Amino acid sequence: LNTLQMHGRIHEWGAIYQAHLAQNLRRVGASIELDRTTGAARLSAVPEEIRAAFSKRTRDALSDAKAYAASVGAEWDRMTGDERIKLLKGGAFASRSAKADDLSDFASWRRQAEARGYQHKSVLQDAAPAERMTEAARLDLAYEAAARVLGEQFARRAVIKAEDERVAAARGLVAAGIKDGGDVDHVIARLRARGIVETGGADASGEPARTQIIAVETERDDPDNPDVTITTTRLTTRAHVEQESALVELAGQASRDRRGTLNPVQIKRGIEASGLRFTGEHGAAQRRMIDHLGMGGRFAVGTGAAGAGKTTLLKPLVAAWRDQGADIHGISLGWRQARELREAGLNTEAETGGRDTIAAVSVFINRVESGRLDLSNRSVVVIDELGTIGTRQMLDLLRLQERHGFRMVAIGDPKQCQSIEAGQVIGLLEKGLGKVPSIESSVRQTNERAREIAGLLRKGGVEAVGKALDMKRQDGTAEIVAGGHGEVIARAAALWDERRKANADRPRFTLSISTPTNQDARAIGEAIRQRLLASGELGQSRMTLAAIDKNTGEHYALPIAT
Repeated sequence: LNTLQMHGRIHEWGAIYQAHLAQNLRRVGASIELDRTTGAARLSAVPEEIRAAFSKRTRDALSDAKAYAASVGAEWDRMTGDERIKLLKGGAFASRSAKADDLSDFASWRRQAEARGYQHKSVLQDAAPAERMTEAARLDLAYEAAARVLGEQFARRAVIKAEDERVAAARGLVAAGIKDGGDVDHVIARLRARGIVETGGADASGEPARTQIIAVETERDDPDNPDVTITTTRLTTRAHVEQESALVELAGQASRDRRGTLNPVQIKRGIEASGLRFTGEHGAAQRRMIDHLGMGGRFAVGTGAAGAGKTTLLKPLVAAWRDQGADIHGISLGWRQARELREAGLNTEAETGGRDTIAAVSVFINRVESGRLDLSNRSVVVIDELGTIGTRQMLDLLRLQERHGFRMVAIGDPKQCQSIEAGQVIGLLEKGLGKVPSIESSVRQTNERAREIAGLLRKGGVEAVGKALDMKRQDGTAEIVAGGHGEVIARAAALWDERRKANADRPRFTLSISTPTNQDARAIGEAIRQRLLASGELGQSRMTLAAIDKNTGEHYALPIAT
């Protein structure tokens, strides 16, 4: 079989299935909408909180795993974590077979829904079968839905695969109805002809701006068959191309403007004022970065590994700029990251006179554009965590710099974090600035083994990351929890409690917990809450508030205690 013909098509075919499912349900009078998160056909009659409650069960197969273990004569509770994993790998499909019986248990489903205050009647309700649309109207509706899906993807990524466009077109047919799989090509033809809505953009009349899709094809030989040529198509938009071109040009112009740069004497005084000493090989690398940022053009960029001391090396520069009489502003994508710039000496009362000179990027841009913040060629703007800034925001900053003439210095690490919005901004800036200097060594790790682990994680790839995780498990700094979602939540809460108690004598000790989703964060929070209730550190609940997750729309109860 030439399986290359199937490559990238599986999700498209899944969406076509969902479109047919939606079409058939509409024929009998059900109200169907496109679920923008999953791309599936969704029954409008079932509330989101009920759907979410049932979907949670699919991520926790622990009860099935225990039943499977019992069926082969094993005692789950006596098995080690590795033994459990080995058992499940050997019979993973068997643990799924229980779903067949579960799917027929409608009475159980109803009981669980009623326990949450929902009594299901019918997805048909009083809806009449959907009216037939003309072919053109149906495909136009599918195009509008597909354009929204693609617009959201292009807001996060500057380049996507052609397969993503086909999936978006098929999802548009979920919303509008489908005749056959050939409809996907009809929707794509409309996408290419009419473009998509540019997220955050508007035309002269205030309507959402549309931007053209640009397709680029590349060819390469099949490594397994020299007679076969593999063609790959990548998509971007005219808006992304224009933004990136403008960003590269403005960055290059600013980097070549050397007016008002620091000189070696000023930098030396700044280092003395900071009280820092840059010794050894790592210190020499930091010192070279200080010279690059301080004596470069009006826009200078430096990168470094996690723990390279990027924020620390800004301290002498801040002292030197302040000695120059500059007003200095610190920004990053979020407030929390921006406040880390206090370590570099920003935001002191002597400098600001009570004004806050640290802000999130979006807030900073708004302050300057609205006139609430007055900048000049004597101003310096320091950007931290540059890798998190998207193309559009970086272009906005460069345009503000061109207008007001301030100096801009940016530090970050493309391997440590990436932007939420579209664009690999450090890679783009190198096209305008040339090779950006980097500090690859780190001082955050306290011993050679920890530095080796950090280096492996930074290198990336299955082999390096696998080795790093094995080393961390041996050291006790990483755990793999055997079981389901509930076991992982319980272990996270227990680890929080262990670390808290072990550091009870350190008054400034703090802990943070990071999770993939808000739902996971709430689950861990509830597990921690139960521990605090049991220990008497938290009083009993005094009231319960109705709460909502703004990102997902999920409703939940929020108990409040003293």
